[in-house]
Formats: sequence, C-alpha cells, structure tokens
Amino acid sequence: MKKAGLAAVIAAAVMTAGCGSGEGSSLLTVVTVDSSGNAVSSSVVDTDSLYSSVTETTAASSVTQTETQTETQTETQNETQTEPVTEGTSATEVTAPEAESSEAEDSSSSEAKSGEYDMSAALAALNSISGDSVPTAFGTAKPSQEALDAVTEQVSALTSEGHRVSFVLLDLATMSGISCNSSVGMCTQSVIKSVYVGSLAESDPSLFSERYDDIHDAVAYSLNEPYHSLLEDHGSDCLRAWCAETGVSQSIAANEYPVMSSADMLRLWTRLYSFLNSGGAGAQLAKVFQATIGSAGRTLFAGKYTVQSKAGWECGAGSDAVRYDPDAYIPEWLTDGDPFNDECAANDAGIVYTGSGAYIYVIFTDVPFGVFEQNTPSNPIIPLLSSMHNAQCTMHN
Repeated sequence: MKKAGLAAVIAAAVMTAGCGSGEGSSLLTVVTVDSSGNAVSSSVVDTDSLYSSVTETTAASSVTQTETQTETQTETQNETQTEPVTEGTSATEVTAPEAESSEAEDSSSSEAKSGEYDMSAALAALNSISGDSVPTAFGTAKPSQEALDAVTEQVSALTSEGHRVSFVLLDLATMSGISCNSSVGMCTQSVIKSVYVGSLAESDPSLFSERYDDIHDAVAYSLNEPYHSLLEDHGSDCLRAWCAETGVSQSIAANEYPVMSSADMLRLWTRLYSFLNSGGAGAQLAKVFQATIGSAGRTLFAGKYTVQSKAGWECGAGSDAVRYDPDAYIPEWLTDGDPFNDECAANDAGIVYTGSGAYIYVIFTDVPFGVFEQNTPSNPIIPLLSSMHNAQCTMHN
C-alpha cells in the first residue's frame, strides 16, 4: 500500500490510566508526513469519539488522508537511572519518527554502541532458560525474591480465569533475566511484524525509503494490509536468514502469524536489537519502533526511557472475549472482512533503554484485548510488565 502526497499517520495510542489501575481514555497523535516520512504537522485526537471497537486481526486496511496546520509537537526523552515503576505511571505522547539519511545514527540508542553488544552471549543466556511454568530467574544476576514473588502474583492474576501467559526478560548488561512458560508455543499475532520488517529492511536498506509507508504502517500502528503487501512482494527469505542466525526454526517464516515461543521471539529480537543499533536504515527504523500503538512498554515507559516496541492484540468474540462488544459499530475502513475472529491475545515485545543498560522483553498471552475498543480498560499486561521491570531493577542493586 503506497500512498502519494501527504498522508495522516497515527503516531501513538496513549492510555492515561495508571499501571493496572482503572479505565482510561485513549489518545492518538495524528501526524501529517510527506512521502519521505518527514513530519509536517500534528494534532491530538480522542479515539473514544472515533471508534467503538476493533480487533487486531481486523486492523485498518487504509488510513484516511488529512492535512493539518498545527505545529509539529516534539518530545524530549529523558534517560534516567533504572528505577522501579509504581502505580500511577502514565505514558507521554510520542510523535512519529522522521526518516533520516542513511548516515544518521539514532542517538536514543546510545547505550548500544558498536562492539558493546555480544549477540552470541545473549543467545547463550537464553539457551540456559529452564522453561519453568512459574516465574524463574536465570543467569548470574538474580532479582530479589520479593520482586520475583510480585511477578508471580501478576501471572496468577492473569491465569486465574484459565488464560495462558508466557514471557522472557533478558537484561543485556548482565545477560540474566526471568522467564515463565518460555517454551510454550502461542500465536504471535502482530508481534511477528517487528522481526519480519527488521529483517526485510536489513536485507535491502533501500526499501526503507521505497516502501516507507508500508513499513511504517505495519510497525507503528500494526496495519495488516501493508504487512501482507510486503510479504507478497518480497517474500520471507529475510526472516528465514534471521532464524538461521539465532537458532529459531525457519518454519515459522512460512506463516503470516506463526505460533512460536516467547523464548524464540526474544532470540529474534536479539537480532533486531543489533539492526536497530547499527545506524543507517536500522537507526531510521528504530524511530518507527519508538512510536507504536497498543504497546504496554510504551504506555509504561515513554517519556522516562527510550522504548522500541511492537504489540499484537486480539479481543476476539464469543464467551471468552470478556471485553468485546459484538454490537459495537466498526467503521468500514477499520475492517478487513473478519470482525469476529475468535483468537485472543494481549502480546508485546520491546527493548527498554535504562540508565544501567538495555533489556529485551517478550510477553505472549491469550488474554483478550482490543486497542481501539471504547470500553477497554488499561492494557491487561501492563501490571505484569511493570513487575518484570521492577524485578530487573533489583538485579542491579
């Protein structure tokens, strides 16, 4: 899906409710960009006035074009020392990243300079995970027992109604972390778009400018049509190459939305981390990952840490879709013909750059969640990610 002229892009959905508390409204920053991805203007829209319900697999096939005359908003991201996240933390708005020259390097990723990251060590650390069904520490830097118990409480809260949870967090400074059900296969939903687009942009850096709209739309607001278009035009050999490098089965590249474990997805994100911190097209793509909608990581940490993340979600239908309203009006341009898909997920993967270094996390669940639903509470995995972050903090104390 290639757009000509000016296009309106949705930079972020900001959930104003605190960590795991109450219901909040969702805001979108609508940014007008030119065909090179350069921001021209922006405005803030309350999605409650626009949407009632939409699921991830019925994500937008197109975005209406608008032009605004407001000044472009900018945001200064403050890098601070690693601190626990407490309830009441809320996200700040982040506008869509501008496409820069191939010589530019993303300064927000200053923690990861060339030569400071050993991907083989990261993969070796992941190979040491036990795959326990309860949150378990791995590596030499251990979280406090109190922090690990808090993670267990959040997992129990999510699984109390029969839902499944799988996650891994890997601290790149210590090559240690925590995991739970890390070998369990679960539907990736749109998290898979992150590593596909990353591998594609690395395999042919010219595509970042040639297919900028499709790359941006597939990552920043998780549209399905541009992702499918990229797959159809360029295939998945690029993702197979990343799988071969990281020890992940290449068979996952045969499906648009494969089933895989959180540990395998994190293996692929160690490769994505390398690319996003490599300069050139990687640095440009890193900016797109800093302006994604639906991400628990962005909601928790934007404005406090640099976050590069990609969510995947599905609120489904039927008795298990506790937050889905089958009678809600869905605008035609926000559907792809299958509004009652019965798969459910609140998934997220990302990199959080803290003052003590970066960590990568992957969370897969089958908990229903719909980013654009009018009555959807805060992202259900925010409390879990908050507790995981706090556990990571204690690994440095």
